[in-house]
Amino acid sequence: MEYRLKVFDQQMEMNLIGDLDLEATELFEKEIYPKVASSLNDIDLLKVDMNHVAFVDSTGVGLVIQFVEWVKKRDVNVKMVNIQEQVYEIFQFMQVNEILGIEMLQADT
Repeated sequence: MEYRLKVFDQQMEMNLIGDLDLEATELFEKEIYPKVASSLNDIDLLKVDMNHVAFVDSTGVGLVIQFVEWVKKRDVNVKMVNIQEQVYEIFQFMQVNEILGIEMLQADT
């Protein structure tokens, strides 16, 4: 998994590239959490672009839930966009948007 972060106009855009699975956990813990934390006081929206995430397993779903809850506890809104159809179906089946209470938008097909 790779990622890109960009901050502008009180927003952070996070582009995820690769699979959301057990291997992504270490990347989130060691790199993504600290980098996002350093900007949380300057933003009111985190937009997670998942256009390049083609696979998510149960560990990845748990990772997303944990990360989004962590961000929301810091009074930052979260929106997930460009979710690929297969990943979107898994999120829907696992009711991720209901659990987190966030907007999740499927990628245009």
